[in-house]
Amino acid sequence: MEVLYFVQTFFATPAILIGLFGMIGSILQKKKATQVLTSTFKTITGYLVLGGGAGVLVGSISHFNSVFEAVFGVSGVIPNNDALGAVYAAMAQIGTLAALIMIIGMMGNILLAAVTKWKYIYLSGHVLFYMSCMIAVALQQIGMNPAWNKDAWMILMVGGLFMSMYLIISPAISQRFMKVITKTDTIAMAHTSGISYAIAGYIGEGLLKVSKKDKLKSTEEINFPKGLAFLRNSNVSVVLTMLLLFIILYITAWIKIGKAGLVDIGYVSSDGSVIVQIIIDAFTFAAGIEIILFGVRTVLAELVPAFKGVSEKLVKGAKPALDCPVVFPYAPNAVFIGFLSSLVGGIIMMAITIGLSKADSVLFAIIIPGVTAHFFTGATAGVFGNAKGGVWGSILGGFVNGILITLVPIAFWALSLVDKTEPMVWGDADYAFGLILGIFSFIKLAWTKYLVLAVFLVLFGFMVTLGAILQRKVNKNTSANTPETPKVSTTETTRTVKK
Repeated sequence: MEVLYFVQTFFATPAILIGLFGMIGSILQKKKATQVLTSTFKTITGYLVLGGGAGVLVGSISHFNSVFEAVFGVSGVIPNNDALGAVYAAMAQIGTLAALIMIIGMMGNILLAAVTKWKYIYLSGHVLFYMSCMIAVALQQIGMNPAWNKDAWMILMVGGLFMSMYLIISPAISQRFMKVITKTDTIAMAHTSGISYAIAGYIGEGLLKVSKKDKLKSTEEINFPKGLAFLRNSNVSVVLTMLLLFIILYITAWIKIGKAGLVDIGYVSSDGSVIVQIIIDAFTFAAGIEIILFGVRTVLAELVPAFKGVSEKLVKGAKPALDCPVVFPYAPNAVFIGFLSSLVGGIIMMAITIGLSKADSVLFAIIIPGVTAHFFTGATAGVFGNAKGGVWGSILGGFVNGILITLVPIAFWALSLVDKTEPMVWGDADYAFGLILGIFSFIKLAWTKYLVLAVFLVLFGFMVTLGAILQRKVNKNTSANTPETPKVSTTETTRTVKK
């Protein structure tokens, strides 16, 4: 059992997973042992710095939701993949199945990348594990018994096939815009809101077409008056905006529930100052973003060159698919615009869910915006929207993301694909793929689970066949466009040598 725990923890730790792939790439490039070691250590350290930055940022908004509930007087469920994933991972049966689904999915990912046109290697281990948990729970909810002497084997087969396909599809749907953002085709996106990012990209593209211009004004080209030129510094603008947001929320809470209420929530100590805490939180949020950006640069500087080895030896043309903060350095202003727009969309959707829950409290739950989810997914959607749609693309991309990551939890709750005793629910847009499983909950037949298995076997076979056909076309086109090396006759060569 300890071996299984090691495997589960090892492959669910993204820093180790990314470092491992970087090490393999360096070894395949036949680098010196010292170079391999240095590159591996820097990759792991860079990713841990990135994660540390995320922790700093999340810490600054850790009491946001509880204060939000106190101010607006509503209670409901919060989309929180990290917390819900931890809950299910702690369940012996589900946690074990999720770990095995993840490992099977990773092997399937490499297989599909090797034989099809889609050369993406998904390296965000933590979100990969959460998706595996969602699949295991959803399959249980539609009638599969997770016991080893019952349907565990079927959960592993369906879950493994599902994950193998997902790990290719998710990066593929947003790669069109990743190339625009990064101005290269060497990395891809690996995050559980790939659908949101692709939609944000297409929104931006649509705005560009409607405008009939060659290019729309980017968020990074915002012109401030001379007196406000300092706002071009993204760190300064983040601090000021978060300061304003925190003042509005926490001062309102202070007036409504008093300092004693804020102490009970845990926002401030009894001998602390609410004003000072607000100021520190705003600066801490900005510091978290700066740490994330530094970590991303460190990882990319080591991982992309090392990945050439994997590309050349194991999967020709392979692209590493990385977590969403990888795009933050390309458009820092869009990061913030997307976050705020997403949060606005989430608050509007919360108001709608309040009305729906009053109409039917069993079918619908009040979805409270999870500010952490809105930051990471909204910020990334903002960058994708900005890629072609500029400022308005960033605003609308983030806003639509806020709507999507509220609609997904509404659907999961309504279809009973989560445990309704938990105050949390899956939230990112890509969990919508799991709703496919929910369709089978309406088929109340003894052989429904076998139908699920058959469907996913067919889908996997179709994906392999289609991807292989497309890859052959790519190979043919490449061969046709490659100039032939002129043939030199043996006689000519001999004459040249004699001369």
